[in-house]
Amino acid sequence: MPNTFAKAATHLLESACTPNGIMASAEGTENYNRIWARDSAIAGIAGLIAENEMVSESFRVSLLNLAKSQHEKGQIPSNISFNEKNELIKVSYGGLAGRVDATTWWTVGCGLYYLATKDENFKHEIEKNVEKAFEILEAWEFNGRGLVYVPLSGNWADEYVTQGYNLYDQLLRMWGMKLAANIWNRNDWHEKAENIKILIEKNYWLNEKRQENELFYHPIAMEKAKNIPYWACSFAPNGYDTRFDLAANALAILLMPKGNTLKSISNYLSQLAQVQNHWLIPIFLPIIKEEDADWQLLSQNYAYRFKNYPHHFHNGGVWGVFLGFMGMALAMSGEKEITEKIYSDWIENLKKQENPYDFYEYFASDTLKAGGMPKLCFTAAGTIFMYYSLYSDKMSKFKAWFSPFEI
Repeated sequence: MPNTFAKAATHLLESACTPNGIMASAEGTENYNRIWARDSAIAGIAGLIAENEMVSESFRVSLLNLAKSQHEKGQIPSNISFNEKNELIKVSYGGLAGRVDATTWWTVGCGLYYLATKDENFKHEIEKNVEKAFEILEAWEFNGRGLVYVPLSGNWADEYVTQGYNLYDQLLRMWGMKLAANIWNRNDWHEKAENIKILIEKNYWLNEKRQENELFYHPIAMEKAKNIPYWACSFAPNGYDTRFDLAANALAILLMPKGNTLKSISNYLSQLAQVQNHWLIPIFLPIIKEEDADWQLLSQNYAYRFKNYPHHFHNGGVWGVFLGFMGMALAMSGEKEITEKIYSDWIENLKKQENPYDFYEYFASDTLKAGGMPKLCFTAAGTIFMYYSLYSDKMSKFKAWFSPFEI
């Protein structure tokens, strides 16, 4: 049965492939029929892992078309649109705010596509675009201290409340830069990526005694931050945001040195699963309710309609894409038993839905009912990540993708 869902997920990715790249959803409605930097990168990575030629080729086209629409300052578009004649008709760099992770996911995607294919023409064609992308990311540090400052709505959780020095965004920038450093043999990129890694280690792991260090961005906030058993979500001039961020912690397990962090996060997830009575971990915790201070910030942050009710969307929804990254991260780090539990509960919940193979955008964490857009490549990709990390003997050859500091 798990293989059936992995095949269906791969078929969905194929259905989203167009002459212009990979759409966000095979449904192709609303703004999901565009080529999104973030969505096409994640779908493309899943296609590379599944060794699917159609998806991998469409991934290459996505990356090149996004590069052609790169802003003169260096940022990669959040998304691009084409008409029925395959003519480019619109380029968007974000909505209420620009999307930092459009640029970072694009650099990661370029790096992983080249590692998988060794396509020298592609490598040559996008080198200048990669350079410009790193230049704008450095400008977005604003203070030149090494970490990117992300505005409210500045990444995938574009209707949520996180902002500032988000861990998720630092990890993606570091990953893309280290991959590029290895590919183009750039010492300056090697050094920058190493510096970002050190800054992450010093500023986001709060579950131990913190002695004063010159690398602390915000020593006062660091001193006052509570100990937590996982990587901190973000910090800003007004202090630390210590909520649990599933996406950031999954990427941290994949990319950062494990040390005592892996066991601490694994224990936290186990305790959470006991409380919930299942392993479908919400994307952010705790869930924001109307009486909470963050509710006012959350309740006005949307462009079309409000979706962040408690347990829904970014506000505690269960997102298969980052559940998939977490499952893959744990399996590749020696915690395969937890991945098995997550994937088992994931498949069982899909089977309970009216249309099990619709791969909806998210599931409400209280009822586990589907919400958002159906046939989403994000969700199909997460299913592929978990399946292959558990049942494929080929995953070992991809380990270097997620451990670029070991190359």
